Amino acid sequence: MRFSEVRLIIESHGYTHHQPRGGGSHHIFRKAGADLISVPVHDNQVKRIYLKDVVKKLSLTQEDDDE
Repeated sequence: MRFSEVRLIIESHGYTHHQPRGGGSHHIFRKAGADLISVPVHDNQVKRIYLKDVVKKLSLTQEDDDE
């Protein structure tokens, strides 16, 4: 999934985005009273494993794929 889409979803839940420093790939999202969310981005894409972590931290539901 594209990072821009993931960013919109996370920010719509009240988190603020903090850019990585020094050329890092991990984008940090913070919200008062909640765990921070770290999202590694490579080639403007977020891997499925990290999307599952975002879904869990945001308490969203997810349909099971044939995994």
